[in-house]
Amino acid sequence: MTLRIPAVLDAYARVLAWGGLLLALGALASDPRFLDAPGATLVLIGAVALLRMFPVRLSKYSYLTQSVVPMAVGALAVGPAAAVAALFVGTMAADTLWLRKPQWVGLINAGREVIAFVAAFGVDAAVSVASGRPSLSADIFPAVFSFAAAYFIASRSLFYFTLLVRDKLEEAE
Repeated sequence: MTLRIPAVLDAYARVLAWGGLLLALGALASDPRFLDAPGATLVLIGAVALLRMFPVRLSKYSYLTQSVVPMAVGALAVGPAAAVAALFVGTMAADTLWLRKPQWVGLINAGREVIAFVAAFGVDAAVSVASGRPSLSADIFPAVFSFAAAYFIASRSLFYFTLLVRDKLEEAE
């Protein structure tokens, strides 16, 4: 069996773009509390966009953004739906308006970020429930650590997959 790399990458891009969009819409529909705090959601959108506009370059193809910081704060302060909205809209805005990437690429990137966040927030919720739903105290550390680790692993895995398949990773990466 021959694996056609362009077909795999095209299918992967479609899953990220449309899957992330559907996941974002589902999160927003299931938790409309973000509508109660439109100012906070707009601030989060601005923070995500600003942090995506100035990424930390690791190599020609890879980079890091610090968008996890406003997402985590937003998820705790306003709720996960506000963080999802900010992540999707902020990523699309920064990628298409500031970085001048095609809209399709912005949709893929936004979808990838939403998928990684929702997966990490699911891990956070599971750890929080397993540890007795601690309040905002030192007892929340295991859930926060689990969120950060899960987000890093999910986002980097989704990002580096295409670079790995296309053989674009440098030896140090």
